[in-house]
Amino acid sequence: MNAETNPLLDAALALAVQGVKVFPCHRVVDGECTCHDQGCKSPGKHPRTKNGSKDATTDERQIREWWTKYGKHGRLNFGQTLAGRAVVDVDVAEGKPGEAQWAALSDGQGTRDTLTYRTGRGGVQYVYRLPAGEVGGKENGYGPKLASAVDFKTGPNAYVMVPGSKTVDVYTVIADDPTALLPEWITAVARTIEPYTIRASDGSKVSVGGCNFWGMTLVDLDAIPVDDDRRGNNWLTAVAGHVANMHPDKPDVVRMVCSLINGKSTEPISTHDFDKTVNSVLSMEAAKQAGTDGVPDSFTNGASFFQNVPDVPPAVWGSGTEVLWAEGEALQIAAPQGVGKTTVAMQLVRALGGLQGTVLGFPVKPRKKVLYLAMDRPQQAARAGNRVFAKDDPERLTEYLTVWQGPPRKDLALYPEELLRMCQDAGADTVIVDSVKDAAVGLSKDEVGAGWNRARQIALQGGVEVLELHHMVKNGADGKAPDNINGVYGSTWITSGTGSVILLWGEAGDPVVQFRHLKQPVEEVGPFHLIHDHTTGVTSIQHAADLVQLVKASPKGITALDAAKAMFETDKPDRNQKEKARRKLAKLVTSGVLVEAPGSAKEPTVYRMVSDALFD
Repeated sequence: MNAETNPLLDAALALAVQGVKVFPCHRVVDGECTCHDQGCKSPGKHPRTKNGSKDATTDERQIREWWTKYGKHGRLNFGQTLAGRAVVDVDVAEGKPGEAQWAALSDGQGTRDTLTYRTGRGGVQYVYRLPAGEVGGKENGYGPKLASAVDFKTGPNAYVMVPGSKTVDVYTVIADDPTALLPEWITAVARTIEPYTIRASDGSKVSVGGCNFWGMTLVDLDAIPVDDDRRGNNWLTAVAGHVANMHPDKPDVVRMVCSLINGKSTEPISTHDFDKTVNSVLSMEAAKQAGTDGVPDSFTNGASFFQNVPDVPPAVWGSGTEVLWAEGEALQIAAPQGVGKTTVAMQLVRALGGLQGTVLGFPVKPRKKVLYLAMDRPQQAARAGNRVFAKDDPERLTEYLTVWQGPPRKDLALYPEELLRMCQDAGADTVIVDSVKDAAVGLSKDEVGAGWNRARQIALQGGVEVLELHHMVKNGADGKAPDNINGVYGSTWITSGTGSVILLWGEAGDPVVQFRHLKQPVEEVGPFHLIHDHTTGVTSIQHAADLVQLVKASPKGITALDAAKAMFETDKPDRNQKEKARRKLAKLVTSGVLVEAPGSAKEPTVYRMVSDALFD
């Protein structure tokens, strides 16, 4: 057969066209691996190049060069990396029970037709694509196994062989179906930390899950039974990662502790594999320690920090003391689903690009480049944005706005530097996070909330303005809108690290919703009722208590209680609401619009128009 039309080469090039990276591996020829190592533990499946899967590419010229060097002589296999994809690998070699375990796992779950391979040792590999935005591996919380003989391979450094490769036999395609989306039940098993038992059709027990080592503590990893086959290289990687984080400058201590833990196993990992795994972890830790780890330097002198402070913070959104979004501080818009937080955010994005001057009547300062993280239902965000941007200049949108679709590359609470890195990769000085629940998993936990707060603070310190959309809000008293910051769902750190929190409240699809400014950089703005025009995507203020008009309509003047009733639409305003109303009235006195007649122990202070007071 002509070497240039060999099925293996054709398969590798076809994958490259699809964006799948491939790299050269050794091949089994006449029963021996071409590496000529008599003790080879992975014949025909280990890389030929020094950097292994990190050398993978989609470049046709490089692939053909590898083919010319090794393939024409029948000494080449190709590996394909699994960034954004996952493979369920059912192992039946040497009598392993992969087929029975997979049958037990998938019984009643419903499987999807997808691209399927037969491996060189008779097993089966089901190829799936991950949800948009996921790269796979530990960054997305996946473990390496579903059961003892059912591996789960995923991530940019994981790989399987390209069809046409040969180990004991040749890898073949047995179902050339389109690659299906990974079923949710497989995702759940792959992310399970605690193992559990199910029964196969023959009544035998199958241990499932429990290989998500990235979610385990060092104590958890050490507690895995010494005869448990989960105590393999992936387990050791997680152990070494924990120990290296505890002793980043003491590699000998890391090796000693890992050796002690590994030595407890009934079948300890071999010296060769132990050294390879631990040294790899130590190299990554050393690289991290040598750099800045993504965190910008933050030293400044005391005089500049404490004395060069404006009386009123400059606003990204707002003016004077009515600041909705202060520079260098995060703004969070919290709301139940469907009440318009994305609609308001889209108008802010438009104003940040200089395409409109105000949002809700308050000026917005344009920024150079905006990154919109459309992590929650991207297509819905696209529809909301279409109503706002449909008639705008596409060149201007391309120039200042970049959109990321789907979940982030990593959990941003676990990897807080990643938010700033994403902004840097996009060249953005402003980021819209839609929404927080998709950026960090487990928001009710303080460690997750603290991790997310660190992510936002690193981004702010790096010169990026942050706007967050937060889905879930608890009901206030009697099912009403929350009236303070404690009503926002999640760990206290979700809101503690923000400079401003706005609450939108109503029922999904309501054209009119409530606007409350729960946390303020300076003065409280509102409360308002907002009108969403769902046709144009424009939001406006329907009603704001106009205290000047209220005073004009009251010849005898009004009190702080009267003002609070109008502002907060309640017959019984609380102490804080009355104080907020008093401050607004006092501000109008200072500006010369109103005058006050001081009250007494029995009579409240009355506020009147200056013009009325002149004729008393």
